[in-house]
Amino acid sequence: MTSSCVAIAPVGKAWMDAAVPAALRRLLDIDVVVPSATTIDGIIDELRAAIRPDAFVFGHSMNGALALAVASRVPVRGVLAVAAPPVLPIAVPPDGRRWFDDERDTTTLDALMETRFEWVMDVFANAGAFDWEAARAAVDAPVLLVLGGHDGVVPPTMWPDARGVRDLTKVTLDRSAHTPFVEEPAEFVDAVSAWLASYD
Repeated sequence: MTSSCVAIAPVGKAWMDAAVPAALRRLLDIDVVVPSATTIDGIIDELRAAIRPDAFVFGHSMNGALALAVASRVPVRGVLAVAAPPVLPIAVPPDGRRWFDDERDTTTLDALMETRFEWVMDVFANAGAFDWEAARAAVDAPVLLVLGGHDGVVPPTMWPDARGVRDLTKVTLDRSAHTPFVEEPAEFVDAVSAWLASYD
């Protein structure tokens, strides 16, 4: 039986459908939400209407930080944050390593991605007004944080400890950079499965 899960995914449903391993969908019934608000408070309000109290919330990269912000105010069963920074905005180095395998062909995924650079820039511009430290401390739900060991965008050094999250499980995948569920799908699903088993 799968558990309900809302994924914050401004890149769009098509990209998520292609990127998320089928084995993960056998664990989580993922409903993709593409937010339109550009303030953190506005995004939280949008997600509040989409999330049931027994649902998980899933976010990758900046959307993992948004998932934590949502969980600080909206009752959720758990948070799955992947390659997520602890705060927004972050300075993304132009040459930051995004893939462990530099030869990986990402043409198909790139073609499916909805580029919403203006939305990202607006969220980043507004994010400094949000109290990220207080939000992390307010998350009551368990959090699984999956990091790529070679991530040049959100390096593991951004999370030297739990950064105030009370119930944090941190997993680092050593042959991944910024998108572990694409780069090491089996290992990623194993980590999620083990974490979900703790709910039984």
